[in-house]
Amino acid sequence: MKAKYAFALVVCALAAAALVQAAGPYVVTANIPFEFTAANKLLPAGEYEIVADPYSGNVILRCPEAKSSVIAMVRKEYSNSPESAKKTALVFHRYGNEYFLSRLENIGQAKSYVLPQSASESRLANAGSFRTSEFVAVLPLSR
Repeated sequence: MKAKYAFALVVCALAAAALVQAAGPYVVTANIPFEFTAANKLLPAGEYEIVADPYSGNVILRCPEAKSSVIAMVRKEYSNSPESAKKTALVFHRYGNEYFLSRLENIGQAKSYVLPQSASESRLANAGSFRTSEFVAVLPLSR
């Protein structure tokens, strides 16, 4: 009888490990045609690999060609709207010719990863600068 319980426990542990492995970080790519600020760091234009870790609350942006990267602490927002699940994009706030990464829409699940406002963006917002939003399409990374 103990052998049956031990076997059942091992099967459950293996199934749980497989589920955890399957729900790992979400990786996408985006070609960002302008320099921008994320997590208080100015990053160059280029092709970026974006890794969103649903467990740690971190988002990593890497631009291999420019040898630039940044790790941003983010806040997660969930949405049950079927419309939100269709759009996968990076959203930037634009003040004149300065761009600030604001959120990552639908990366992994129907959720958004929201970056905190940088000191530079806060200064521009408090000065009453006109702000618009820019959207950049995101593609799943195929390896």
